[in-house]
Amino acid sequence: MVADSSLNEGTFGFIDRVTDLVRDLAGEDGIERFKQILHECDGERPLVTKEPRVIKKEKNKQIKKEFNGANYEDLARKYNMKERHIRRIVHDSL
Repeated sequence: MVADSSLNEGTFGFIDRVTDLVRDLAGEDGIERFKQILHECDGERPLVTKEPRVIKKEKNKQIKKEFNGANYEDLARKYNMKERHIRRIVHDSL
């Protein structure tokens, strides 16, 4: 990897852990943008979640809407989640 004086050594370790699969998916432009984001974070590591908050909220609303009082297992299977997580979502606002 070519050294970039604007990035610290810890950042290189983080970038080095980006797998070939991610590189293949993101392409070189994606990797360059990723480096820019890290640089803009000024040494802090950005939090990258599996799904954006707004999508999670909508999914949780849908789970609550579909809940019939006993279908924890079905919802867990449908949404690829653990049953206990479905229970937490459903009972969060009941």
